[in-house]
This record gives sequence, structure tokens and C-alpha cells, in this order.
Amino acid sequence: MLVSFLDYFRVVLVRKCAGLTAAQLQATVGDSSLTLGRLLRHMALVEDHWFQFTLLGHDLPDPWLAADWDAQPDWEMDTAADFSPPSWHDSSTTPSPEAARRSTD
Repeated sequence: MLVSFLDYFRVVLVRKCAGLTAAQLQATVGDSSLTLGRLLRHMALVEDHWFQFTLLGHDLPDPWLAADWDAQPDWEMDTAADFSPPSWHDSSTTPSPEAARRSTD
């Protein structure tokens, strides 16, 4: 049930961002610094953290493992502009082997 819930919201978020350019993914509204690109990266981190680290007890996979979280606590947000739209698709919709296995269990 949880996996289906997360799958649904991941698909919705990615569908809303599909076809956007890098500039559109980095656009802000009003005084907020939140962008769709930053939101995509953050949600990818949150999902990996909960499944990989919290539930399975594994280390986080790259790119999260390689990040210097002490020096840059918002690394996933701060580095979101470094990724092109195809990278967004890869990091937020391609299931890890564990996620693929969960969907078949």
C-alpha cells in the first residue's frame, strides 16, 4: 500500500514536470526559493532515505552518499540546478533495485 501511494505521487510530480526546460524547472514564484527542480530532488532524497536507510538499514546510494551534508545541509536543493531535465527523470522515477523488488513482492 505504501509503495503504491509513493508510486502514484511520484508519477504525478514527474508528469507535471515532464517536458519542462531546465530554466522552467528552476523558475521561482514570488519570494519563495522553491522550484520544481528542487522539489523533485528533495522528494527523490526523501524516498531513498526512508526506504534505503530507515526501513532497510542500508547506506544511502549515490549521489546522496557522496554529499557533504555537514557542510551543505540542503545539498539536494542547492545542487538541483546542476541537473538537466533528463537527469531529473533518472533520479526521481527510475526505481532502485530494491524499489523494483518491492513492487514485485
